[in-house]
Order: sequence, then structure tokens, then C-alpha cells
Amino acid sequence: MIWDTIEICATLIECFLIISFLVRFLGFKSDEHKFLKTIAGFLIIAADGLLLPILINSELVIGILLLVICFVYSVIFLRGNIYIKIFAVFLGNVLILIINSLVLTGFSAICGSSFEELIASRNWIRFSILLVTKFLYLFCTQMILLLCRRKEYSLNKTEWTAVVTIFLTTLSGAIAVFELMLVPQYADAASTVILSGLVLINISAYFFMSKNSRANRERIKSELLELQLSEQMDRIEEINEMYGEILQIRHDMKKCVTCAAAMIDRGSVGEAKEYLEETAREKIGTVKEYIILESKAISAVINSKLSQCRRENIEITASATDYIDKFNETDISILLANLFDNAIEACRKLECKRYISFLAEKNKGYLRIIMKNSAPKSEEMNKKLTTTKSDKKNHGYGIKTVKELAEKYEGIYDFFCENGEFTADIWLKF
Repeated sequence: MIWDTIEICATLIECFLIISFLVRFLGFKSDEHKFLKTIAGFLIIAADGLLLPILINSELVIGILLLVICFVYSVIFLRGNIYIKIFAVFLGNVLILIINSLVLTGFSAICGSSFEELIASRNWIRFSILLVTKFLYLFCTQMILLLCRRKEYSLNKTEWTAVVTIFLTTLSGAIAVFELMLVPQYADAASTVILSGLVLINISAYFFMSKNSRANRERIKSELLELQLSEQMDRIEEINEMYGEILQIRHDMKKCVTCAAAMIDRGSVGEAKEYLEETAREKIGTVKEYIILESKAISAVINSKLSQCRRENIEITASATDYIDKFNETDISILLANLFDNAIEACRKLECKRYISFLAEKNKGYLRIIMKNSAPKSEEMNKKLTTTKSDKKNHGYGIKTVKELAEKYEGIYDFFCENGEFTADIWLKF
């Protein structure tokens, strides 16, 4: 009875460690009822670990069901894209198998007992195995969480697929090796070599992911710097144009003042007033607006899009708060570039009433970004807001990227089109 209780407690501790790692690695989508969500996940995983072995006599099936449960839970409650969720689920479970196998191998070598004997035993050796495996799993997950806090992974779809495939293959291999080790005639050095190979594969996969992530971040930074340089060159050209216009206005104003003075001398004050107002409208014109923020990268993205709108005769109004600098400038630059590109693309389809309105403001602990633009009827009929562009693969990725970034910052998003106007409403938590 005592040993049954110990085994049950060990299983419950393992279930708690699994859900705790998953929740801390990904984070909840919403802060509401976090404790209840954690307890719910723990109870479901505990049911898989305690009840299913009574009904199903297959560790493989139980392991697969555990993966499915963890994945579904992460999709419903946790943040991150589909690839990082699959990665987190496989990482936690592969880690359990590897640690259990390594600890059993070590105790088997020390005690001279088979795996089957160690698992079936009810003595201090079995208790030590349970204690060591749970402690090592806790230690390894804490180290992983510590490493992941220091960096964010920037991998594309192909790279995530490769990493997830490696971990899936490793998990299958680890299960097969673990099953072989339970049979005495296979519990030899060959199994240990195979297990060591699986460990090396996972370590290699981790370094592959880190290296590619760094390379992708550098590529994104390089693209932002190029955009910054391009925007600065555009600004220099516009400043030169404005300087030329100012010189012309200065020359014209001399004539204007002379003419107005002559009208006043004749007593035609009303005529002089109308003349001055008309000259001001024609000669001075409208002053171009620019957004100046602390982040040069974000300013460059916004101002380059404003210049693009003016070149394409799209009416543009823009306003941004300095609070936008509180977020990762690469993430915000990508988000804004996608929103502007979608808005500009929609305006290109219209012959008249082409306008874009951009607002970024602080609102109740959130950064709220609102992008509005005139839209063709095809957008209004598109209830699911999927792309209507010919290049669906690339353009559809824009809205998806915006959604993923909103989820990353525990925010919300809303896209809707009505009365010929498309609105993207994004909330990011500070």
C-alpha cells in the first residue's frame, strides 16, 4: 500500500512538472483564471498517467495520448505559433524519456540489475530512482526556461518543421529504446549507445535552432537598417525639394507683398486680403507630416510608408505615441510594415477615395494600434478576411504575422470591413 502511494505521488509530481514547464515555456494567452487553467491541465494529464494504464496496456499509446492532450491544451490556452507549441510539447516529453532511460541505465550499471527488476522493485533503490528522475527533470526544465528567457527564437516555417521533425523522430526512437531496455537480453551497451546518440541529436537540434534564430534576427536587423537608410535618403531628397520650394516662395512673396501694398494704397483692402489668402493657398501649400520617435527603426518604417502613400496619391493621416518604443522594435516594425502594406495594397484597387488612417496610442495598460483604409467591395464580402491577392502564399502571411505578434504580447486583435472601410484594431500589453 505504501509503495502504491509512492508510485502515485511520483506520477502526480511528474504530471505537475509537465504542465508547469508547458505553461511557463509558452505563457497563457490571457491572465484570467490562470490558476484554474493550470489545475485543469494537471488533472487531465494526471488522468492520462494514472487511469489510462489501467485501461490500456501500452506505454506507446499512453505516451501518444499525452502528447495530444498537451498539444490541444496549448492550442486552447497558451500563446505562440503552432510550431513553437509542437516544439514545447515534444521537448518536455522527450526530456522525460531521456532522463528516465539515463537514470535507469546508471542504476542498472551500479546495482547489476535489469531495467525490469529496477522498475518492479519496491525498496530504497526504486525510491532513489524516482527521486533522481524527478529532480533531474525539474533541473533541466528550469535551465531550459532560464535560457529561453534570454532570447527569442526567429525561425521560418521550414526551419521549425525541421526542428519539430527531429524531436518527433527522437521521441519515437527513445520510446523504442526504452521498450527494448525492459527486455533483459537487449539491456546492454548497444542500447546505451543508441540512447547517447539520441541525446546528441537533440543537443545538435537545439544548437541548430539557436544558430538559425540568430541568423534570422541578424537578417531582419539588416533589412531594417536598409529601410532606415532608404528612408533617410528619401528625407534628404524631400528636404532638398523643400529648400528649392522655399527659395521660390521667398522670391514670389516679394512680388506678393509689393502687389498687396499697392492694393492697400488704393484702398482695396478686401481685394488685398483675398489676394494674400489665395497666394498662401497656392504658393505655400500643405506641409508634409513626419513621425519622429525615439526608435529610429520604427520611425523609418512609418515615414517610409507615409512617403509611399504620398507617391501613390493616397491620403494619409498618422499619429503615434512614444509608448510604441516600449516594445521590441523589430516586432513593432514588422507589425506596422505588414499593416501598412495591406492597407496600401487595398487602396491600389480603388480609383477614388483612397485613404489610410494610422493611430498608435496608450490605452489602459495597452498599446492600441488602429489602421483604417478604404477598401473595395471584395474585401467587405470576404467575411473570413483571407487574402484576395494572387500571391496568396506571401500576402496571407502578413495578417498571420500580425496575429502572432499580438498573441506574443498577450494582446487581442480584430479585423473587420464595413461601409467600404477596412479596420485593423490591435492591442498589445505593456
